[in-house]
Amino acid sequence: MNELKRLVKLVAEKTGRGLPVINQQDETSLEGKFYHAIKNGAVTTDEEAAAYLYSDGKISTTYRMLKHRLRKKVLNSVLFLEHSESHKNRLCFQETNDCQFLLHQARKLYYFGEYQTAAKLTEQALIIAHSAELTEFIVKGLELQREASLLVYNKKAFTLADQKLQTYYKLAVAEQKAETIYLNARCQVMGGSTADRNRFLPQLPSIIEELKDTWTRYPIPRIYSFYHLLSITWLELSGDFLGIFNVIQQGEELVAKGILNAKWFNTRFNNYIKIYSLIRINEYERGLELAKKHISDYDTNNVNWFAFIENYIVLSIYSRKYSLAIELLGQVFDNEYFPNLYRNKKELWELYRRFILLVCDPKLTRTTSFIQRPVCELKVLSTDKEGYNLPILILHFVESLADMSEETLETYIDRISKYISKYLKGDKVERVRTFMRLLLLVAKEGGNRERVQAKSKLLLKKLSASKNGKDTLAELEFVPYEHLWEVVLGMLQRRKTSFNYYR
Repeated sequence: MNELKRLVKLVAEKTGRGLPVINQQDETSLEGKFYHAIKNGAVTTDEEAAAYLYSDGKISTTYRMLKHRLRKKVLNSVLFLEHSESHKNRLCFQETNDCQFLLHQARKLYYFGEYQTAAKLTEQALIIAHSAELTEFIVKGLELQREASLLVYNKKAFTLADQKLQTYYKLAVAEQKAETIYLNARCQVMGGSTADRNRFLPQLPSIIEELKDTWTRYPIPRIYSFYHLLSITWLELSGDFLGIFNVIQQGEELVAKGILNAKWFNTRFNNYIKIYSLIRINEYERGLELAKKHISDYDTNNVNWFAFIENYIVLSIYSRKYSLAIELLGQVFDNEYFPNLYRNKKELWELYRRFILLVCDPKLTRTTSFIQRPVCELKVLSTDKEGYNLPILILHFVESLADMSEETLETYIDRISKYISKYLKGDKVERVRTFMRLLLLVAKEGGNRERVQAKSKLLLKKLSASKNGKDTLAELEFVPYEHLWEVVLGMLQRRKTSFNYYR
C-alpha cells in the first residue's frame, strides 16, 4: 500500500488537473460528446460537428480549439491501445510495445526517485524481452539497470549488468548488420527500374547465404527472419513457387524442434504467401480452401486485409466462381477504409470490377448495384509501362470489340505492335506476349471470327504451354487469358451477327 500511496501522490502532483487522455465514460462534456459523435458516426464533417455541438455549422475558433484538444487526447490515448489477438499482428508486436511502455515508465520513475518500483518494471521488461529474444530491448533494459545501479551505489549490480551488456552488444551489432543487408537488398529488388533489378538479382543468392551464415554464428530469431523473408523474395522473383513451400516448411520444423522462437515465425505472412504461391502454380481449389480458412486472421481495418482478399478474389475468378468473387468484391467496397485508399489501389479494384463484369454471366450482376458503379476512371498513361496500362489496354480492346469499327481496329494494330516490341521481350513475359499477339491477330483480321479462329491455333497452344507461373507480369493477368479469349470469340460472334443483320 505504501508504494501505491507514493505513486498516487506522484501522479497527483506531477500531472495536470485533467489527464491528457480520452475518458470514454464521459458523455456530458463537449469533448466527450464530440468523441462519441465521431465514434458512433453521428458526424462526418467539421460543419456537421459544429452544428451538433454548438447548434450552428460555423467553424469558429472555439470549435477549432475543442477539435485540437480532442485530437491531442486521442493521440495520447494511442499509448494505451490494447493488442488482443496479438498473434494476428506482426512479429513480436505485442512484446515490443510492452517493453517500450515498461521501460518508459521505469525511466520516469527513476527520474523521480522511485527506484524500487522502477527496478521491478525494468525486470518485467527484461523478462518479456528475453522470452521473445528482443535483443534491442534486452540491451535497453540492461543499460537502464546499469545506470540505475549507480544511483543506488550498487557496484555488484553495475558489474553484472555491464558484463551481460558486452555479450548482447555483440549480438546487437550482428543483428543490425543483418538488418542492413536485408533492407539494402529489398531496396534493390523493390525500387528502381526493372533493368536495375534484373542486374541485381544474380547477387541475391550470395546475400541470402551471408544471412544464413550470420544466423548460424549468431542464432538470433530476428536474423533468421531476415534470411527467411529474403529467401522467399528470391524464390518468388525466380518463379520457384514450390520452393517457397519448402522454405516455410524448414521454418516450421525449426519451431517444432525449439531451435527457432515461435514468436518470430510469422504464420500469418507465411499463409498469405502460400496462398499467393498456389495461384502461381495453378492450384486454385487448394488456395480457396486456405483463403477461406485464414481470412478471419486479418483485421478489416488493416491494409493487409485488402492484400489478402485480393488473392482470395483472384482465386475465385481463376476457378470461375464468379458469385464468390462478386461477394468478396462487395466486402472490399463496403470496407470503411476503401475511400482512403490511394488512387492506384482504387484503379486496381476498378480493374477487378470491370474484368468480372466482362467474364461472368450478366444474370449474376444485374441485381448487384455496387458492381455497376465505377470506382474511378481508368486512364492509359503516356508511358506505356507505368501502372496498370497493360490490363487497361486489354480491357478497353475486349470491352469495345463487338461494336468497334474497322477503322478503330486498325489503330489498335499500331498500339499493340508497339507495346509488344517495346516492352514484351524475353522468356519471362512470353505468356502475355502471346496473348497480345492473339489480340493483334484479331485487329489485323478486321475482327473476322473465322479467319481469327483458323490462324490462332498455334498461338493458343503456345499460350497454354506458357502457364508455368514464371511470367513476371502475372499479377497483371486479372483474368486468365484463356478465359478472356473465350470472351473475345463471343465478341467476334456478336460482330458477325450485327454485320449480317445490318446487311
